[in-house]
Amino acid sequence: MEHVLVIEQVPPVITTEVGALDKRLACDENIHPLVLGTPEFEAGCDGMSVESSSVDSEGIFDKFTCTTTIERTFTIKQNQCDENAQTFIQTIELENNYNPEWDSFPNDATVDVFGDYGTETLGFPTVYQRCGASPVHITYTDTVEPGSCFAERILKRTFKAVDVCGHVSERVQTITITNQSNALPLGEKSLAKIYGRSKLDLKHIDPD
Repeated sequence: MEHVLVIEQVPPVITTEVGALDKRLACDENIHPLVLGTPEFEAGCDGMSVESSSVDSEGIFDKFTCTTTIERTFTIKQNQCDENAQTFIQTIELENNYNPEWDSFPNDATVDVFGDYGTETLGFPTVYQRCGASPVHITYTDTVEPGSCFAERILKRTFKAVDVCGHVSERVQTITITNQSNALPLGEKSLAKIYGRSKLDLKHIDPD
């Protein structure tokens, strides 16, 4: 009678402790396994071929902690045997510590008192979040200051970008509103009608 010798495979043994490879990093750091490390292991039987592979989960973003969590699952196989494969999970937390950054921003401008100085004409900025923390909301406020001459006003348009984590970036566009040299002189009453009395804050203008 022919006897068949069957050698049962012993699974590989992962020797790295659970949690030893967990990392907390900035969102733009290199997280490749060759950089963050891989679990160490031993073959279950001498002479066995053992290989390691890894798969990352989709990142889960937590807006309260402003972190994205990725689970990296390492699979250790011996002689391509799925039945005895061993797994190891590495947790990677990526922090968003960056303010929104301006992708494009409107240039400073000079306009005539009768010209349009709204954002539709003079431009509206765009932003991006380095860590992808979205949405990012942009708002703006205008303040008006006296210019270098009576008929000139300097409008400071402050754009404010706030991401979902509450990180803030601000930037100012300067808009000079002036009476052109070839235009008729302007008195205080006509200036108030053009700019708006509240913006000009010309207290001595006749209310009529």
